[in-house]
Amino acid sequence: MGEGLIRYVRPALLVMSYVLTRFHLTGAVDIIFYPMSSCTGAGVSCINIAVGICCNYSPRASMRFRNSASCDEGAVYRNGMCASHVGSFNGNVCVNGGNFTGGRWFDNCPSQRRRLRAAGGKEGECTNFVTPNAVLYSEDPREGTWVIRTAEAVDILKQLESMSDADKIPWMKAQGATYEPEKQKERFVVAH
Repeated sequence: MGEGLIRYVRPALLVMSYVLTRFHLTGAVDIIFYPMSSCTGAGVSCINIAVGICCNYSPRASMRFRNSASCDEGAVYRNGMCASHVGSFNGNVCVNGGNFTGGRWFDNCPSQRRRLRAAGGKEGECTNFVTPNAVLYSEDPREGTWVIRTAEAVDILKQLESMSDADKIPWMKAQGATYEPEKQKERFVVAH
């Protein structure tokens, strides 16, 4: 009986390992819009956005790419959605420069570029557009961020922005926000 069980378990483990490896390689990134420079204050985010999808929102002063590998490339845009490319940056980064309306990322790791070329794909092409699915508040994003995941992110952000800074964290907690400590260092850059 033991040998028969092994015959079925081994293929299942191989399939599971392959699926987990593929999931890890494709990943997801958070793209966050902030009203103030240096990626602080109340913002909205496309949490766990897939590669090639453009996250769009009204013009904001800064954008942050979080949970990004060093070879993942994030691009920032102005003039509505992902219309006018401003710049591209690798890894976890806070981009200052203002009037950002869209962001997207793609896997710029060498193995992914080879797969794209072999399949005839184009790097960095926006395949779809989404609006934010989370509200965030960061007094200092290098320390951590309060997050509420919701389809009503834009409406909740308006409520949050109308409050004093002293009231924001207690209000976020009362709404069920979770605190996500910062795990990765990020760079601060300016896009012109």
